[in-house]
Amino acid sequence: MDEKVTLTKEQQVFFLCMKKMKMLEDEGNIIEFNKIRFFLWEKIKLFAKKEMFRMAGNYTTAEERMDIEQDMALIFFEKLPFYDPLRTTPTTYFVRYFREQISKYLRNNKAHLTQYDANNARKISAAIAEYNQCGIQYTLDMLSTRTGLTQKVIKSTIQYSANAKLASVEEAYSLCAKELTPEETIEKKEREETLYRAIERNTNPEELRLLSLRINVNGRKEMPFDKIAECTGIPIREVKATINRVICRLNQDTELRKQFRNHNPYSCVVKPISLQDTAGDIIQDQMLESLFQA
Repeated sequence: MDEKVTLTKEQQVFFLCMKKMKMLEDEGNIIEFNKIRFFLWEKIKLFAKKEMFRMAGNYTTAEERMDIEQDMALIFFEKLPFYDPLRTTPTTYFVRYFREQISKYLRNNKAHLTQYDANNARKISAAIAEYNQCGIQYTLDMLSTRTGLTQKVIKSTIQYSANAKLASVEEAYSLCAKELTPEETIEKKEREETLYRAIERNTNPEELRLLSLRINVNGRKEMPFDKIAECTGIPIREVKATINRVICRLNQDTELRKQFRNHNPYSCVVKPISLQDTAGDIIQDQMLESLFQA
């Protein structure tokens, strides 16, 4: 006999909604599919915001907290397909991802190096950017020659940058000691081409312009939403909503899924469930009626 699984009410909601999402995905009904995704985000957003205030409330402005909330929403949509409501509650599953985004934001925007280290890190970042633009795989010795800094200073600057925001120098440096093999080079090029084609398929010119500004290829970090709004004259909420819609579409792109996600999050066998109380049928009927009827 199959073992029954007892779910909380939150798990019941996610289970029913994700089951419906699978049906809509199979039917290609992306509009209704996304409506349910945003509904599920609203169900957990209050918890996410409480966690944000607990960790960052004393260190951030209202505008900065809006950025953190946006980041948490994006990570929620990214990880949602991998969540199994039969195994754990949504708050238990997503809390670690929310905390990572909050910590990342504080580290990237609130922690700072000394002026000396900051100047050195900017030199290193500029050198890395030049090599990347030329398609050159740089080494530690090449960075030393370009910046005029000793290899010891470059190493120490990268170490100090590990807990502060200066370009992602520490991430870039992880590539310094290793040349890409021919196979890795080909794979990297294929992934980039897949991404470029997906962006082309899923954006109109205005969306592409906003996404390009946000990515900020020539900068040291993503361009803030308020700066994009200032540059384009578009309200900040519309900027955030537009970029979010594009990312949502990219997350559902078939070719991107094949290239970057060789996993079907809905392939698991659904086990029989036992609701905690007799209100389960009523909850299901009410949900289906409110969510899925035209």
